[in-house]
Amino acid sequence: QHLAPRIIQASGYCSNPTQVYKSILAGCKHSVSITRTLLLNLMKELTSKYPDALPRVHVDDTSMLSVGDRTSTVQNKLVPCILRFARGVSALMLTLSEKGVICSSDNRLTLRIQKELANHSIQYKTSKHARDLCVSYTSGNSNPNQILVVRLRSVRKRILKVSSIARASRKAKVLCSGSAYSAATYGHAACGVSPSQLLRLEIQAADCTGITKAGRCRTLALVVVYGRYS
Repeated sequence: QHLAPRIIQASGYCSNPTQVYKSILAGCKHSVSITRTLLLNLMKELTSKYPDALPRVHVDDTSMLSVGDRTSTVQNKLVPCILRFARGVSALMLTLSEKGVICSSDNRLTLRIQKELANHSIQYKTSKHARDLCVSYTSGNSNPNQILVVRLRSVRKRILKVSSIARASRKAKVLCSGSAYSAATYGHAACGVSPSQLLRLEIQAADCTGITKAGRCRTLALVVVYGRYS
């Protein structure tokens, strides 16, 4: 079924059929296993030849990591490994992800690696933090909570909508615990939550209970509506 010819349809018109020879079906539960199997020999070679670059595969993401007292030392460890990985990926008829970034504790090192890779037609963006499995990595520069901050910010409008609905029906509380709260706190176990962020979450959750603020005890409202261990 996956290798069946594909046709693009638009406004009632159909394109010529195109045969699919290589790809992974979107949503395939074996996609991660297939990708890791495809990269197995290449990753074994990288691990053997460039142990100081620590090439690793995390689910379906790859990373190279190195530490050193001098920027040149780190650069000399990482760049050869990245270049060999790029050649290996090309030989497998794959492409490097556009989401790849270079992250380090020294901005000069980041720019030097980016420039050297660009000389080999490898374009990577620089970033103060990298995301892997929805967790931030900052090379020790700061607390890896950037993604959590963005998540907390992104659910504000959703919280406002739920709180307005909760004033009419308190059954809307499930929209907070089942949607907004989980969206805001996903990945928090890896980066932690500051007291101010926790307070903001509690206030937002209390607003979604439908209980008016006047005379409301936030802790009691949360326990009564959501339960003690929610």
